[in-house]
Amino acid sequence: MFLNAVILGAALSFVASNAGVACQATGRPSLNEDFKTPDPGWGRADAVAAFTPNGLALTPTVDASAWRVNQGYNLTHGAWCIEIVNPAAMPNPANAQTVGDVGVWFWGRDSQNFYTATISPGGSAAIDRLVNGKWQIVVSPTSSNAIRTFPAPGVYGESGATSTTWVFTRARLF
Repeated sequence: MFLNAVILGAALSFVASNAGVACQATGRPSLNEDFKTPDPGWGRADAVAAFTPNGLALTPTVDASAWRVNQGYNLTHGAWCIEIVNPAAMPNPANAQTVGDVGVWFWGRDSQNFYTATISPGGSAAIDRLVNGKWQIVVSPTSSNAIRTFPAPGVYGESGATSTTWVFTRARLF
């Protein structure tokens, strides 16, 4: 899978409706989060991130992005597996322009410097990097010690022309 190769073992399960694809990692996770009683490292709930009985509901504002990072954990070794439920109401067509992308936040130093690996409901995948607040498209990722300086795991979502709520039902770090 393209995303696994790029983010070096971090697994991304995109779930259509309520049907899930199991994380392929094995062993006991160091973080096994269902967001019902969230780890304090995710921060407090606010207008963008709500902890619901169904999971973390991340709702970026229109044509924007949002993320939550858990500073209590890192991605130095292992797999980052997330399960995501599609929004209840999907436009037609459902793509990056109308709904936005969803995925993982990784190798981040702060809110202005990080990477994302995302997919859209339309079936496209992307790797992007925010550098000093400016987005860059990563065309051909390569190994570099400079990239892996700050390995914090997190979740990431976008909204398209209307506000989109992505619900993260579980997050596990192996």
